[in-house]
Amino acid sequence: MESTERTKLHIEEFVHDFNNLMTIILGNVQQILFYIDKDCVYYKNIKAIENATKKAVNITREVKNNVCLDSMHTNTIYQAECIM
Repeated sequence: MESTERTKLHIEEFVHDFNNLMTIILGNVQQILFYIDKDCVYYKNIKAIENATKKAVNITREVKNNVCLDSMHTNTIYQAECIM
């Protein structure tokens, strides 16, 4: 495997793992938001965590899409990863 392909694979693995972490955080934050009142002292902070997590998920999606689009031109192995 060439160095560029190896680097792309590492990026894809990192993005996948990071996205999994963000999914766990977002799920827990949304569960907290479901159970607390909007008048709660911590509501704005928890809402900020939710928004930041959503932004992080979007960034990881963009990185994955850019890596996959570039990879599809050089190696068909990555095409299945891009569809998922």
